[in-house]
Parts: sequence; C-alpha cells; structure tokens
Amino acid sequence: MNKLFSLEISNTNNGLGLLEGDGVIVSTIEQPQGNGKDLAVFEVAGQRFVSTFTRFGNQIMLLGEKYKLRGNIE
Repeated sequence: MNKLFSLEISNTNNGLGLLEGDGVIVSTIEQPQGNGKDLAVFEVAGQRFVSTFTRFGNQIMLLGEKYKLRGNIE
C-alpha cells in the first residue's frame, strides 16, 4: 500500500523553483535513484530536507540546493 504525506517548504531557494509555503507530496513506497537528478526527503539531526543526492557505497551526499521542510509525518 502506497502511503503519501504532504510537507511544506519552509525556505526559498531558486535552484529548483521551490518557494517557501509550497507543498510537496512524498511517497513512502517509491525509491528515488541516487543519480543527482531525483529528489528525496532526508532527516538530519531532527530537521527534514528535500534535495537531490548521490550515493557512495552506503553513504549519501546531498547535492546542490537543500529545501528545509516543516510538517509531521504520520
């Protein structure tokens, strides 16, 4: 079963055209590719971000613009 939830962008960066207050819909089923093009939601030290990313073995590196998110995941 695909679980979706919504989070809100809490800062504005022009890199991907996302603005403060924009909503993003997140799927818990779809797995983004670590190719530097797909967006994914990450939680680091209690803060959530959406960003492009890449993988190096079992490490993940966030690339480019990072958009801070607010909202609760149910």
